Amino acid sequence: PAILRDVRRLAAGLTDQTERRRYTSALRAIRQRLRTDPRGFGEFLHPLQWMRLDVYLGSIAPLAVRYGIHQERKLVFVVNYYLLS
Repeated sequence: PAILRDVRRLAAGLTDQTERRRYTSALRAIRQRLRTDPRGFGEFLHPLQWMRLDVYLGSIAPLAVRYGIHQERKLVFVVNYYLLS
């Protein structure tokens, strides 16, 4: 899937071992929050009514994630990950 390629591409760009550890730790923490409390984790951005999704942005340094939560079902869709500057 494209999202896994993005995650690997971001990790490959990190040359410092400390940065890689922080990235990996943030990725794990974000994934856990998306599984357990996606609405409490991120900041609501806007609805996509025609798709019945609410779009959020969440971050744990040095990583941010944009994701959607289905309004009626317990489904989370990750749109993209990116590194914070």
